[in-house]
Amino acid sequence: MSDILAQPEKFKTELKEKWLNYYQANRSWLQHYMDNDSGWSDDVEYDKKELKSLELDRDYDPRRPECYFILGVVSVLEPSIQGLLSFAGGLTTESEQLVEALGLNFDPELELKKRSQKTTNQQLNLDSQYLDQVREETKT
Repeated sequence: MSDILAQPEKFKTELKEKWLNYYQANRSWLQHYMDNDSGWSDDVEYDKKELKSLELDRDYDPRRPECYFILGVVSVLEPSIQGLLSFAGGLTTESEQLVEALGLNFDPELELKKRSQKTTNQQLNLDSQYLDQVREETKT
C-alpha cells in the first residue's frame, strides 16, 4: 500500500479498491443489515449525467454505509490508517469529513457497476484489437 503522506492520491485509490473489494465480497449480508438497521447514508452526490449513463432505475438514490462503518472496515483493511484516524480524531470529530478526505464518500453499488462497465469496455477493446489483427493477417 502506498504511503498516504508521500502519495496521497495513490493511497486513496488503493484504499477505495480495498473497500470496494470488501463491500463486493460481503454485499449480501451488508445490504441486509444496512436495510434493516437504517445503516445507509444518503449524503452521496453524483452528477445526473453520470447516473443516467449507468442505466439505473429512475427512483434510485445514491447511498453508502454510514461513515463509522466505513472507517471501521478500512482501519482493518489498511492498518496504517489507524494512526491517521487517531490523529485526525484530535483535529475533528466530524467522521463524515474523514470519509470525504479519504475519498470514500461514494455509493459502492454505483462504483462496482462503473468498475464492471470499465472492465467490459476494456475487454471489448482487446477483442476488437485482436479481430483487427486477424483481419490484417488474413489480407496478406
